[in-house]
Amino acid sequence: MEKIVAMPDLKGRYGPVSDEEASQGYHFMVSLVDSRNKGFQFGSDQLPQRTPALLKALTGSEQPNPKTPPGGCEAEASTQLWGSPAGQDLKGEDQIAQQIKADSFAQSQSDSRVVTAFAQWSACMKSAGYSYKTPNDAQNDARWSEKSASAEEISTARKDVACKKATGLPGTWLAVENEIERKAIDNNIEALTNGRAAIGSAVKHAAQVVGH
Repeated sequence: MEKIVAMPDLKGRYGPVSDEEASQGYHFMVSLVDSRNKGFQFGSDQLPQRTPALLKALTGSEQPNPKTPPGGCEAEASTQLWGSPAGQDLKGEDQIAQQIKADSFAQSQSDSRVVTAFAQWSACMKSAGYSYKTPNDAQNDARWSEKSASAEEISTARKDVACKKATGLPGTWLAVENEIERKAIDNNIEALTNGRAAIGSAVKHAAQVVGH
């Protein structure tokens, strides 16, 4: 198993792993999701009104304007990005990648190395009066369902982080996940490579279209 020398930003995958995250209890995930979505949110004033004329232009349907390209603007954009009016179906490749991510998380938790690390973490938490078998149990405690973090929740999260640091749990867990994911990637390398190449090509074409 590869040793993790420097911990990456885990984005909440193992619950809070830093004092900064623990300062928000287990509600830090709410802030994390909000920050992820911020760049993809549009106000109603930023979106064009979906008029019949707009839909005709997009799809090229119902006797479109002579200036509208065959298949509409959507088809033209797809051709510019993917080289085909129908675009590129990456659902299969994307599903493989997402499945690998989900499977590694689930499978890692039954790996003997992670099970041992969980037991060490649980013992550390027990010494402070907390009875949780795994970090998932602590994060999913029903008491943390309020809109904002309570003092008790924050205290629990801080001890959670302290025990993770003391036992090296995140590093062990991440290394095991990496091991599982690499095997899955090797088993699906052709599909994943093709998907990555297609996305890279589309990004390049998009940059050319917008002039960057």
